[in-house]
Amino acid sequence: MILLLIAVVLIKVHSLRNFPDISDWNFYQIKEIQGYKGAFSFAVFGDNKNSITTFNNLIKRLNAEDILFAIDIGPDFALIDRLIHDVWIYIYSFFVLHYLNIILLILLVYLLLTLREFRQRRIER
Repeated sequence: MILLLIAVVLIKVHSLRNFPDISDWNFYQIKEIQGYKGAFSFAVFGDNKNSITTFNNLIKRLNAEDILFAIDIGPDFALIDRLIHDVWIYIYSFFVLHYLNIILLILLVYLLLTLREFRQRRIER
């Protein structure tokens, strides 16, 4: 989980450093239609179902079309989307394990505090 988080952060830092305008990609794409006269086509990217192959096929098909602009409403990077999909079972089990550990820790603390209180009452008698 921590490695996944580190990977996501590193990818985001790399993209912001090397592609500073990518965060405003949709804004720049919509600016393309300002002042445009006539009919036009556009593409809207959504979730690519966690497949780099699907994403590449979409790009090839769109390159063959005559579109004026494209808008991305899906994840920032197909790689991040794929990582999330491919390891979701591991992450979920990791989350459940940590959730159970937290519950056990809370129960242990409660038990220790109760035991401490019991001992103090016993000493007072």
